Amino acid sequence: MIIIRIIIMTHPRPPATPSTNDLPMNMPAAYPSRPPTANDLNYMERLVLHALRQWVQNRARWSEVVLEFNRVCGPRTATRLCEALDNLFCDIGIEARRHLRLYPPVGCHVSQDELCILNLLAAHQAGDDSHAEALLRWLVPDTAADRIGLIARKIARILFETGYSLKHRMHAEHNRQTDGAGGLIRILH
Repeated sequence: MIIIRIIIMTHPRPPATPSTNDLPMNMPAAYPSRPPTANDLNYMERLVLHALRQWVQNRARWSEVVLEFNRVCGPRTATRLCEALDNLFCDIGIEARRHLRLYPPVGCHVSQDELCILNLLAAHQAGDDSHAEALLRWLVPDTAADRIGLIARKIARILFETGYSLKHRMHAEHNRQTDGAGGLIRILH
């Protein structure tokens, strides 16, 4: 039995307005921007995000994800990419340090965990290995980081070779989301 630690969020919780005590001393007292939505992502980021959400929500519909990648990338590339995404999602789901927070496939919000996975791929595409390593070590323990890092690099390379770049987000551009009681724990076998 495989237990995947992921929380499906059903209702977004509005971000709390930070006090000046929440901001670092060397930063101006400005309030962070709104949390990201799917509209803030480019097409390939939305497609990878949809693949992640669909993989968690209903693996029986994974063939629809493969068909969409096939339409966008071509059959040979889509097969390689979807196999690598499947391995990445499975390994992250099993090895995650904590429950990851994801929205349902039709949701327009993007959780910080979803953004982290997208940014992991984007950091590899940008050649920022230290940022990718930090994101990876935040998601999974050291024992799994090397294996999952290889899969993430493979996905980033395939996307880049196909002509798709993911936006590399360097700083906390978005307000930190706290997800509360609106979540539903999802355990897959």
